[in-house]
Amino acid sequence: MQHTQELPPRFLTPQELFERWTGIIRVTTLANWRSRGCGPMFKKFGGKVAYPIEKVVEWEQHNLVGGTGQYRPD
Repeated sequence: MQHTQELPPRFLTPQELFERWTGIIRVTTLANWRSRGCGPMFKKFGGKVAYPIEKVVEWEQHNLVGGTGQYRPD
């Protein structure tokens, strides 16, 4: 029987998330969102912020809108 080990989830730094979103949301905005409790979920490792990629994708999907009337600022 072969045992397969699960890889740890992929994390993005705030800078990598900024790059993923092509600079639309600044790193300082991400910091503001964290302090306000909005934006994608994150973890802290020894004071460093990391965003689990699956939570980023989940947040992106949740915040898709079909028009300006559906916009929900978080």
